[in-house]
Amino acid sequence: MALSLSDCLFATIAYADIFTYPMTRDDVYLWCIRKKPGKNCRNIQIRHVVREKDMYILKGRKKIIDVNVDRRAASRKKWIIARRIGKLLRWVPTISLVGVTGGLSMNNASLSDDIDMFFIVSPGVLWITRFIITILVDSVGIRRRPEEKRVANKVCLNMFMTEDALALSKQEQDLFSAHEVLQMTPLWAKSGIYEKFLYDNSWVKEYLPVAWTVKRGSGVIHTYNTTWWGRFMISLFRIIEFPAKLIQIWYMAGKRTREVISDNVLRFHPRDARVWILPQLQKRLGLRNIPLDNIFYAR
Repeated sequence: MALSLSDCLFATIAYADIFTYPMTRDDVYLWCIRKKPGKNCRNIQIRHVVREKDMYILKGRKKIIDVNVDRRAASRKKWIIARRIGKLLRWVPTISLVGVTGGLSMNNASLSDDIDMFFIVSPGVLWITRFIITILVDSVGIRRRPEEKRVANKVCLNMFMTEDALALSKQEQDLFSAHEVLQMTPLWAKSGIYEKFLYDNSWVKEYLPVAWTVKRGSGVIHTYNTTWWGRFMISLFRIIEFPAKLIQIWYMAGKRTREVISDNVLRFHPRDARVWILPQLQKRLGLRNIPLDNIFYAR
C-alpha cells in the first residue's frame, strides 16, 4: 500500500499519542514518518486528527494536552539532575558521549519517572567505564538500582556502546529504534562522535527523514577532546578491562533478564517496549486502515 502524505502525518500523530504526547506544527513536521512534508503540509486536512490549543491530537484525546503540561514541568527538574550527572562524568577520560534518552529527551517525563542515560565510550574499556560511572553516580545517591520500585529522579544507566560499534543491528532497525536514535539528546560529546553515531545509523532516515536531516546539522554544544593524559588513562584502563568484566558478570549472575551484554554493547532494558507499542500503534492505524508493516518496518 502506497502511503499518502496525509497517511504519514496521521501515523506521526498516532505514534506520539501512544506516549501521551500532543504535537505542535513543528513537531509534526520534524518527526513525520516516511515522508518529507512540504511547507503546504499545514494545509492538509487529516482525518481523525483535530487541533486544540495549537496542538495536533487524535480525536477524543484532548486530555493529553494537560498531561503534557504537567510532564514538561516535571521534566525541567529532571534536566537539572541529568546535567549535574553529565558534569560529574565530564572528567572520565574513557567516555566519549553522555546523553539522555526516554521520555525526558522529549520533555515528556512524568513525576514518577527515572532518568535514562546513554553512553558512548572508547573501544576496549566498556566494562571498566561502566564500573567507574556506577561508582560516581552511586556516590551522589541517585543511581536507580534494579530492585527499586520508587525511581522518581533516579538515574538509570541503561545503555553503553563503544565508538567502534555504534550501528544498531538489522534486527533492531525499525520505527521504534529510529526514534530512540534521533531523540537521544547529548549532554556533551567529544568532537565528531555524535555525528559518527548518526552516520553509523543512517538507516533511520528511511523512517524519519526530516529529523535525520535536522539532527545531523544541529551540532553538539560542549564538545571536548581527549588530552594526552586521557589517552594514557585509556591505555591503562584497557589493562584492567577483563577483570572489571568478570567481576560485573559475576555480580549480575541470577539477576539477568533481557539485557544485551557484549564487549561492545551493554543494554539494560528488562522489557522490550515493542511488546506494548506495536498493538497500540496497530489499533490507531486501524482508524485509517494503514498497514502496520508499512509504518513500523522497512519497506
